[in-house]
Amino acid sequence: LTESSSGGFIPLWLAVSSPRAGHGPPGVRAFAYKRLLPNVAMRHVVCIGPQGAGKGTQAARIAPMFGLVHLATGDLFRALMAGTSDLAAEVRAFYDRGELVPDALTARVLFAALDERAAGGGVCGALIDGFPRNAAQAEVLDAQILAREEELAAVVHIDVERATLMSRLTGRLVCRTCGATYHVEFNAPRTPG
Repeated sequence: LTESSSGGFIPLWLAVSSPRAGHGPPGVRAFAYKRLLPNVAMRHVVCIGPQGAGKGTQAARIAPMFGLVHLATGDLFRALMAGTSDLAAEVRAFYDRGELVPDALTARVLFAALDERAAGGGVCGALIDGFPRNAAQAEVLDAQILAREEELAAVVHIDVERATLMSRLTGRLVCRTCGATYHVEFNAPRTPG
């Protein structure tokens, strides 16, 4: 670890896996990085990659295997907007003005959802999908995790070839009723329309 000017520490990342030919879906390379920190109560994993890379699909499959809750920012915002809490009102104000939700508020939404889901026990941390998307958001997330005395245990980067992304995104379908995601070729809905 390297000490920063603010008295905190800048994390060192250790690559714990690398892409190998013939492993995983075609056109996809996955990288995982583990940050070396002391033992803490909650450990989180962040899944990053371009839209259509399969972050949500993989996160939903992997999270339960490790006692993590899958937290996707888009899903959290949609669910929050249907409610009437103070946090919902705060987020809705940005939506109503057509503005992006500030990074610090997004982090609050993430950790409020984690705390709510972890209250019943059996949760070791979160698998975060859709946040951070840039360096400023990464700093906000890191600060929030540090303030909670928790750990960012790994960052998984899913790298997908552009042609594969285009195929996935142009065939994507979303149910207007329940928000479920489908694909015309790989996961067609049972009922058309």
